[in-house]
Formats: sequence, structure tokens, C-alpha cells
Amino acid sequence: PAEIGASATSHTHTPLSLGAESAIVYGSNANGNYIKYANGTMVCYGTVNFTSNVTVAFGAMYYDATQRAVTYPVAFVGNPHVVATGHDCFLVSLVTNTTKTNYWVYKAGSATGVYLGIIWTAYGRWKA
Repeated sequence: PAEIGASATSHTHTPLSLGAESAIVYGSNANGNYIKYANGTMVCYGTVNFTSNVTVAFGAMYYDATQRAVTYPVAFVGNPHVVATGHDCFLVSLVTNTTKTNYWVYKAGSATGVYLGIIWTAYGRWKA
């Protein structure tokens, strides 16, 4: 369909059928994976890994002064619902919009040069 071709030209995509509900296309790029369904629903998912300095004290916790962003592989038409968990860290969501979610990363102890990750899934719409 023309709606998909215009927004997914730089993505790898493949038609997919899941029984009664057909996905028009699924694919991936450097930001993660996505599945677009015929009814307008889209699911994006992935993992963001990074090295962090979690050294700013906040009560009994410590956080990284650098916000971490999850950028979706394909933009949503409205703000999606996002579920994320931290790999060896806690997350606090700051802003979710149609293209990304920003997080503060927390740990129970201060650490520098620690390898952390965000495992995420976003649910929303690719067409109205």
C-alpha cells in the first residue's frame, strides 16, 4: 500500500499473516523492530544498550545525569503506550511522543562505566 511505502522506504519489510489478523508489513532498522497491522495497529520493540555513569545521588538511589532515549523504528500517529524494563537498572519515563521515549536511569548504588540496557515495547497506531 502507498501509505506504508512512503513511511518505510529505508526499512527492511516483509508481508506477514497471523491467522485472522493480518499484518501488512513487519521489519526492522537500527532503532528496533515493528509490525504494522491492517487495522492500523502497530507494535514496535527492541533493546537499547549503553555504558552509563550512575553517580548523581537521589535519596538512597543514584541516577545518570544523561537522559537515555528509545527512538522507535517507525513513528506512530499518536503517542503510543510503552512498556519498558531496565537491564540491571531502574527506569523513570520522562516524555513519550510519536517518535521516542526519554528515560532517567537509576541504580541502588553509584557506578561508573557500567553497561546497562532498556528493553522496550510500544503499542499504538500507524494510521488513524
